[in-house]
Amino acid sequence: MSNDFTVRFGFDATPVRGRLLRLENTWQAMSARQETGGGGAAVGLLADLAVAAGLLGQDLKVAGSLSIQLHAGRHDAQITTAMAECRGRAEIRGIVRGDPATSGDHDLAALFSGGRLAITLMPEEGAPYQGRIELGRGNLARHLEDYFVRSEQLPTRIFLARDQHRAAGLMLQRVPDAIGAADDDDDWRRLTLLAQTLRPAELLTLAPPVLLQRLYSQDRVRLHAPEPLAFGCTCTRERSANALSLMSGEEVAAILDALGAIDVTCEFCGANYRFDAVDAHAAVLAGHSASTESEGTIH
Repeated sequence: MSNDFTVRFGFDATPVRGRLLRLENTWQAMSARQETGGGGAAVGLLADLAVAAGLLGQDLKVAGSLSIQLHAGRHDAQITTAMAECRGRAEIRGIVRGDPATSGDHDLAALFSGGRLAITLMPEEGAPYQGRIELGRGNLARHLEDYFVRSEQLPTRIFLARDQHRAAGLMLQRVPDAIGAADDDDDWRRLTLLAQTLRPAELLTLAPPVLLQRLYSQDRVRLHAPEPLAFGCTCTRERSANALSLMSGEEVAAILDALGAIDVTCEFCGANYRFDAVDAHAAVLAGHSASTESEGTIH
């Protein structure tokens, strides 16, 4: 089995479905690029976001991506930028920017000075969809559980863990068509209570068959084949040029006079795209031309 994988499971006699996910190489690639180093709330939040995006992204019914974004309520919040994206149910990337001295507290309302959580579905074809909730007390897992109850009326439990080498998660959900039966309610409570006994080290290290056998030794669990995951970034030179096109000609000229070229570095993967004077001015000109065409068009 790959060190980076997700695996679905279900129960023969109980309408509950689940998913396990573990990131090792992917998590190490992401954390190595995290500006705040190896500790604190920012790195822990990056791990939680990456795992959560991977868990939720597996339910995409069409080609595209799912992202989880956390937006600060004030400009002076401890964490200013936080997001993770799962693309094509297989590639994950993420970023968190904030104070490197931030403590290990994962209370989102405190870290973001209020703010909101947004989950965005971006299909390759068709219109995007976004659902949002306000940030309150509690960690990312609790907020995502609240999101599922509010937006989809779908009872969900999410358990997240990470250390310096790995990040992992377990998600349990009621099967939508079975919600409401008394016996099923009892089974749901029993299965979630057993999941609460799971220790972080077990979630991070045990093979899925062993982990599920320890948790649910009295249940018949159907375990599907694991599916690989990997770190992946969507940055391109063309997208970097699009970013340059938002600058004015005067701003570009000033940077070129000082440095001779403009370097655009992707915050997710570290890839660098260098634009000389000809390429930089061409990008700005293309952006201004597109803006003029847009202004003259009635939609």
